[in-house]
Amino acid sequence: MGVRIVLADKEPIGLALRRVKKLLEREGVTWESKRRGSFVKPTQIRRAKKFRKKFKAREATLLAKMAGEQPTAASVSELVESFWKKTGKP
Repeated sequence: MGVRIVLADKEPIGLALRRVKKLLEREGVTWESKRRGSFVKPTQIRRAKKFRKKFKAREATLLAKMAGEQPTAASVSELVESFWKKTGKP
C-alpha cells in the first residue's frame, strides 16, 4: 500500500498535494484510517439499527396516513409512490 510521488522541476506544492490526496484516496488509506480511528461498541451498533428500524416504521405509518390508507407493513418506497400518485404531485 505504498504511494510514491515524484515531483517535477518547479512543480507547485498545491498541485503535488492534490496528486497525493488523489493517490491516497485511490489506495483507500483515508477510508481505512477513518474506519480504524474510532471504535464503535457493538451495543451502539445494535441500538442504532433498532432506532433506524423504528424510524422507518413510523415514517411508513405517517406516509400511509397522509395517503389516506390503513397503515400496513408495506415498504416506505411503496407508500411514497402511492402518496404522490394520490396527491398528483411529483
